[in-house]
Amino acid sequence: MRNIRMDLEYDGTAYNGWQVQPGKRTIEAEVRRALTGLLGGERVSMIVAGRTDAGVHARQQVINFHTHSTLPINRFLSGMNALLPMDIAVKSVRDVPESFHARFDAIERHYRYRILLGAPRSALLRHFVTHIHYPVDVDAMRSAAAHFVGRHDFSAFRSIHCGANSPMREVTKATITLHGRLLEIDLVANAFLRNMVRVIVGTLLKVGRGRMTPEQVAEILKGKDRTIAGPTAPPQGLTLWSVKYPKGVTVGRMVGNEESGRKNRL
Repeated sequence: MRNIRMDLEYDGTAYNGWQVQPGKRTIEAEVRRALTGLLGGERVSMIVAGRTDAGVHARQQVINFHTHSTLPINRFLSGMNALLPMDIAVKSVRDVPESFHARFDAIERHYRYRILLGAPRSALLRHFVTHIHYPVDVDAMRSAAAHFVGRHDFSAFRSIHCGANSPMREVTKATITLHGRLLEIDLVANAFLRNMVRVIVGTLLKVGRGRMTPEQVAEILKGKDRTIAGPTAPPQGLTLWSVKYPKGVTVGRMVGNEESGRKNRL
């Protein structure tokens, strides 16, 4: 048996998220269809670093699976990209140790949420940013974002449908940068709860509009009440930016380039 790691990128616009759902088009279903075809009908169990919701994108999503196939590693790359739709691509493939687990071995997940401020709207970026017409106080948003850094109970910042056993998460980075009209919110944590990033963004936008103070964000964290936090921000502005693993965990021959495209801001 071989353990194969694949790094993917995808435009999630046309999909109902990562996870297979009966009667709906999903990223997992497309990847599984292509992989089954490439492996001559062998069905494998795929492990994913983190599920993404409907309309959410990934610049680096990581999966792994065990297979009996002796297919050369470079054939996995070319074969998958020939079989996948154009809005999903495999960026790199490698053989990894049998013990590697894309989800449990990940030590850091980085999400980026992008907002286009003011007029006019963008036709080209409409699937990759959330467009807002109103001005925001970026400094106030930065002050509020600082409260998320650290280990906290994020009960107030997750979906009511979140099935995680524990609401505790450790955020190591929460930064906001402005590039002209493009506002980028970067959140890095060991793991995220369902809708956590989008609820945080919705809350930060309330702060930016002056409808909530940065100090109130700290109180919401302590209060653990989802009804007090901001709304869930739209999905199209969100991208799973990268997944980090400890050095040595994924040692193995690689084909492709998981860094491909990383200098592109959008």
